[in-house]
Amino acid sequence: MQSRASFFRFSEEAKPARDMDLRDAIQRIALEWPSYGRPRITAELRRRGWTVNPKRVYRLLREDNLLCVLFNDIWLQSAIGYPQKLFKTQQFPKKTMRPKCEPRPPQRELFQIDLEQLIDLAHPLAVLADKIDWKQFDLLLGSSYHPTQGAPGTPTRLMVALHFLKYQTDLSDEDAVAAWVENPYWQHFSGMRYFQHSMPIDPSSMTRWRKRLGEAGAEQMLRETIEAGMRMKAIRPTELQRLNVDTTVQTKAIRFPTDARLYHRMRERLVTVARTEGLEIKQSYQYVASVC
Repeated sequence: MQSRASFFRFSEEAKPARDMDLRDAIQRIALEWPSYGRPRITAELRRRGWTVNPKRVYRLLREDNLLCVLFNDIWLQSAIGYPQKLFKTQQFPKKTMRPKCEPRPPQRELFQIDLEQLIDLAHPLAVLADKIDWKQFDLLLGSSYHPTQGAPGTPTRLMVALHFLKYQTDLSDEDAVAAWVENPYWQHFSGMRYFQHSMPIDPSSMTRWRKRLGEAGAEQMLRETIEAGMRMKAIRPTELQRLNVDTTVQTKAIRFPTDARLYHRMRERLVTVARTEGLEIKQSYQYVASVC
């Protein structure tokens, strides 16, 4: 006697009829949203009334060759004094749509207060927020997003501001996002109109965004920092004629003259001299001596 599970597992006649309608629904969703993968297609099927398992959806996508593939590497043009130099970023699929730039409505919320009414507009971060050209970052990262497909990405100004604040305060990604929730000046610097009580992103999103940013984006952040300082007259052009690089924090191969190291160097030189003079050494202790 054959069990019901074995019958449906090994019966070739029951499989096509059982999966035909589901395959048709999956193909319709895949054609409508080509950038959708297994998680989004599964969620869309459940919204349409299907009771499906993600593993089953993945199997049908693999059999019908509907799985998303990675795009080629992205090339970005640097605008920092090198008009003909291209910087290659890491491979990143265009699964995300360009962040939406919604205009700020003129009418204010009834039960919320604008951050501009809560903070001191003479604060350095509030002044710096008006001096930075945030649109330059949208233009720089525009080619790394898909024009129409995928979920909208995180606002570029929010990500740039979080990285500025992260490196200014020397915090980790997790600490920077946690401090952002508690600081109204940080939120205003990031382009928020009202105070937010929850984390805007997951801290791991900052790591993925740095990969998308690439070398050209890092140079653009540095360039915009210098230009904002010049617009605020905090930096004079004469100060940029000469650049001093401090290498104190760089790793250096310094061998400190400890007693153990001095003994080891003495043994090496004695063995070298003995071999040069033709003396037969019973043991050189090359593999026995400990190097400190």
